Amino acid sequence: MAAKKMLWIILTLLLNISTWGQSGKQIPLILQPDTRVWLEGTSTMHDYRANASRILGTVIADSAIFGEWKRNSSRLLHKVEMIIPVKSLLSGDEKLDENMYDALKADDHENITYRMSNASVAFAGGDTATLRTVGTLSVGGKEKESEMSVTLLRHEDGILRIKGNTDLLMTDFDIDPPTFMFVLTTDNKVKISFDLLLQPQTHVHK
Repeated sequence: MAAKKMLWIILTLLLNISTWGQSGKQIPLILQPDTRVWLEGTSTMHDYRANASRILGTVIADSAIFGEWKRNSSRLLHKVEMIIPVKSLLSGDEKLDENMYDALKADDHENITYRMSNASVAFAGGDTATLRTVGTLSVGGKEKESEMSVTLLRHEDGILRIKGNTDLLMTDFDIDPPTFMFVLTTDNKVKISFDLLLQPQTHVHK
């Protein structure tokens, strides 16, 4: 009887392991401390970069993300929502930051948000995949659809990495490019980049 019970336990464990990599089950992923989001632009005096010191996000992946990736894989990501508090963007230049917060209407709209609506697999091989994504980006209280190509990397330590960037025009969000003392004028185009490090919720140590 004991042998039969042990065999049943082993079969159950093997079944759970095999289905973990199949499509259908939704798995929450947790942002890791080394996750980065930053904004880059140019001005009449110098280039600038502002790093987000606070990043909030909800990422839910399909269990197929832990299996074999193929070109025709089912949807690997079910949900991606990111929130960046505007005043968490820090360039190292206090005056530039103040002008940036004013331009981004931080007092009235304190967050930059992104919500993905669709992600399809454009390429998959080994532990790397390229996804075509569509989502809604909200800046300064105005929303705009954003299409991005993002790279998905799977590390041996169980970490999943999502990298990408998108260019945007501030005027598309009814934002006037910041100026300072009629000397420094920023370019209308800025780039938002992200390097998200994630781990399945069940793997996070409390």
